[in-house]
Amino acid sequence: GQQNSINLPAVTGSWYTSENGNQTVTSPVQVTETVTYYATNKASGTVCESDRTPYTITINPVPSITEITGAKTAVYYQDVTLTATATDGATVKWYESGIEKATGNTYVVTSATEPSKTVTAKAFLNGCESDFKEHEVTFGEEVCESPNKLVIWGKVISGEPTNNIVYCHA
Repeated sequence: GQQNSINLPAVTGSWYTSENGNQTVTSPVQVTETVTYYATNKASGTVCESDRTPYTITINPVPSITEITGAKTAVYYQDVTLTATATDGATVKWYESGIEKATGNTYVVTSATEPSKTVTAKAFLNGCESDFKEHEVTFGEEVCESPNKLVIWGKVISGEPTNNIVYCHA
Protein backbone atom coordinates (compact mmCIF):
# COMPACT_ATOMS: atom_id res chain seq x y z
CA GLY A 1 0.00 0.00 0.00
CA GLN A 2 0.90 3.66 -0.10
CA GLN A 3 3.45 4.76 2.48
CA ASN A 4 2.37 7.54 4.85
CA SER A 5 4.71 9.59 7.00
CA ILE A 6 3.10 9.99 10.44
CA ASN A 7 4.38 12.23 13.25
CA LEU A 8 3.91 10.54 16.62
CA PRO A 9 2.78 12.78 19.49
CA ALA A 10 5.55 13.97 21.83
CA VAL A 11 5.96 11.93 25.02
CA THR A 12 8.38 12.39 27.94
CA GLY A 13 9.41 8.74 27.62
CA SER A 14 9.77 6.72 24.43
CA TRP A 15 7.82 5.01 21.66
CA TYR A 16 8.26 1.24 21.27
CA THR A 17 7.36 -1.30 18.58
CA SER A 18 6.05 -3.84 21.12
CA GLU A 19 4.58 -4.04 24.60
CA ASN A 20 7.70 -5.65 26.10
CA GLY A 21 10.62 -5.34 23.66
CA ASN A 22 13.42 -2.77 23.67
CA GLN A 23 13.14 -1.56 20.05
CA THR A 24 12.25 2.13 20.04
CA VAL A 25 10.60 4.12 17.26
CA THR A 26 11.48 7.66 16.24
CA SER A 27 9.07 10.08 14.64
CA PRO A 28 8.09 10.41 11.87
CA VAL A 29 7.25 6.79 11.16
CA GLN A 30 6.51 5.33 7.74
CA VAL A 31 3.20 3.45 7.85
CA THR A 32 1.57 1.41 5.07
CA GLU A 33 -1.04 -0.44 7.12
CA THR A 34 -2.60 -0.50 10.59
CA VAL A 35 0.12 -0.71 13.25
CA THR A 36 0.32 -0.38 17.05
CA TYR A 37 3.08 1.47 18.86
CA TYR A 38 3.53 1.78 22.63
CA ALA A 39 4.29 5.04 24.47
CA THR A 40 5.81 5.63 27.88
CA ASN A 41 6.34 8.68 30.04
CA LYS A 42 9.17 9.49 32.45
CA ALA A 43 8.98 11.75 35.47
CA SER A 44 11.38 14.67 35.15
CA GLY A 45 14.85 13.92 36.52
CA THR A 46 14.23 10.14 36.94
CA VAL A 47 14.98 7.01 35.01
CA CYS A 48 11.65 5.44 35.95
CA GLU A 49 9.37 4.83 32.98
CA SER A 50 5.60 4.39 33.07
CA ASP A 51 3.79 1.31 31.80
CA ARG A 52 3.45 1.23 28.03
CA THR A 53 0.20 2.53 26.56
CA PRO A 54 -0.80 1.16 23.14
CA TYR A 55 -1.70 3.54 20.29
CA THR A 56 -3.02 2.11 17.05
CA ILE A 57 -2.45 4.00 13.81
CA THR A 58 -5.02 3.19 11.15
CA ILE A 59 -4.59 4.33 7.57
CA ASN A 60 -7.93 5.00 5.86
CA PRO A 61 -8.34 6.18 2.28
CA VAL A 62 -9.77 9.66 1.74
CA PRO A 63 -13.25 9.35 0.19
CA SER A 64 -14.17 11.33 -2.89
CA ILE A 65 -17.13 12.65 -4.81
CA THR A 66 -16.39 11.96 -8.46
CA GLU A 67 -19.34 13.91 -9.82
CA ILE A 68 -22.59 15.69 -9.03
CA THR A 69 -25.29 15.27 -11.64
CA GLY A 70 -28.45 17.31 -12.06
CA ALA A 71 -29.79 20.23 -14.05
CA LYS A 72 -27.62 23.34 -14.33
CA THR A 73 -30.58 25.58 -15.21
CA ALA A 74 -34.16 25.70 -13.97
CA VAL A 75 -37.11 28.06 -13.64
CA TYR A 76 -37.93 29.68 -10.31
CA TYR A 77 -39.74 27.36 -7.87
CA GLN A 78 -38.66 24.30 -9.87
CA ASP A 79 -37.09 21.54 -7.80
CA VAL A 80 -33.72 20.36 -9.08
CA THR A 81 -32.56 16.97 -7.79
CA LEU A 82 -28.80 16.64 -7.52
CA THR A 83 -27.10 13.26 -7.16
CA ALA A 84 -23.56 12.77 -5.86
CA THR A 85 -21.45 9.81 -6.92
CA ALA A 86 -19.17 9.11 -3.96
CA THR A 87 -16.82 6.43 -2.65
CA ASP A 88 -18.76 3.27 -1.72
CA GLY A 89 -19.95 3.43 1.88
CA ALA A 90 -19.31 7.17 2.23
CA THR A 91 -21.88 9.53 3.76
CA VAL A 92 -22.56 12.60 1.61
CA LYS A 93 -23.40 15.91 3.26
CA TRP A 94 -24.82 18.85 1.28
CA TYR A 95 -24.15 22.53 2.01
CA GLU A 96 -25.52 25.88 0.86
CA SER A 97 -23.49 28.98 1.78
CA GLY A 98 -21.35 26.79 4.03
CA ILE A 99 -24.36 25.62 6.07
CA GLU A 100 -25.09 21.90 6.20
CA LYS A 101 -28.53 21.29 4.70
CA ALA A 102 -28.92 17.52 4.21
CA THR A 103 -27.31 14.09 4.32
CA GLY A 104 -27.64 11.45 1.59
CA ASN A 105 -26.64 10.88 -2.02
CA THR A 106 -29.40 13.14 -3.37
CA TYR A 107 -30.36 16.73 -2.58
CA VAL A 108 -33.20 18.87 -3.85
CA VAL A 109 -32.45 22.54 -4.46
CA THR A 110 -35.01 25.18 -5.38
CA SER A 111 -35.09 28.94 -5.65
CA ALA A 112 -37.87 31.48 -5.37
CA THR A 113 -35.75 34.60 -5.85
CA GLU A 114 -32.02 33.88 -6.16
CA PRO A 115 -30.79 33.86 -9.77
CA SER A 116 -28.36 31.05 -8.93
CA LYS A 117 -27.42 28.71 -6.12
CA THR A 118 -24.11 26.99 -5.64
CA VAL A 119 -24.45 23.78 -3.68
CA THR A 120 -21.43 21.92 -2.34
CA ALA A 121 -21.09 18.35 -1.14
CA LYS A 122 -18.51 16.42 0.89
CA ALA A 123 -18.05 12.69 1.41
CA PHE A 124 -17.22 11.27 4.87
CA LEU A 125 -15.89 7.76 5.54
CA ASN A 126 -14.02 6.21 8.49
CA GLY A 127 -13.09 9.58 10.01
CA CYS A 128 -11.81 10.99 6.73
CA GLU A 129 -13.48 13.56 4.48
CA SER A 130 -13.21 14.57 0.86
CA ASP A 131 -12.70 18.00 -0.62
CA PHE A 132 -15.84 19.95 -1.47
CA LYS A 133 -17.41 19.28 -4.88
CA GLU A 134 -19.69 22.04 -6.15
CA HIS A 135 -22.64 22.31 -8.51
CA GLU A 136 -24.25 25.57 -9.59
CA VAL A 137 -27.88 25.86 -10.68
CA THR A 138 -29.01 29.03 -12.47
CA PHE A 139 -32.66 29.97 -12.03
CA GLY A 140 -34.75 32.22 -14.24
CA GLU A 141 -38.14 32.92 -15.73
CA GLU A 142 -39.59 30.35 -18.06
CA VAL A 143 -38.91 31.29 -21.67
CA CYS A 144 -42.12 31.16 -23.68
CA GLU A 145 -41.90 29.68 -27.13
CA SER A 146 -45.05 31.55 -28.14
CA PRO A 147 -46.05 35.08 -27.15
CA ASN A 148 -49.52 33.70 -26.36
CA LYS A 149 -48.24 31.37 -23.62
CA LEU A 150 -49.11 32.61 -20.12
CA VAL A 151 -47.29 31.27 -17.08
CA ILE A 152 -48.87 31.74 -13.64
CA TRP A 153 -46.73 30.86 -10.63
CA GLY A 154 -48.20 29.33 -7.50
CA LYS A 155 -48.02 31.05 -4.14
CA VAL A 156 -45.88 29.86 -1.26
CA ILE A 157 -48.07 28.08 1.29
CA SER A 158 -46.53 26.71 4.51
CA GLY A 159 -43.03 27.11 3.16
CA GLU A 160 -43.58 25.00 0.03
CA PRO A 161 -44.44 26.40 -3.39
CA THR A 162 -47.51 25.02 -5.12
CA ASN A 163 -47.22 23.47 -8.57
CA ASN A 164 -46.90 26.05 -11.30
CA ILE A 165 -49.76 26.36 -13.76
CA VAL A 166 -49.12 26.79 -17.44
CA TYR A 167 -52.04 28.06 -19.51
CA CYS A 168 -51.71 28.34 -23.27
CA HIS A 169 -54.27 30.19 -25.35
CA ALA A 170 -54.58 30.90 -29.02
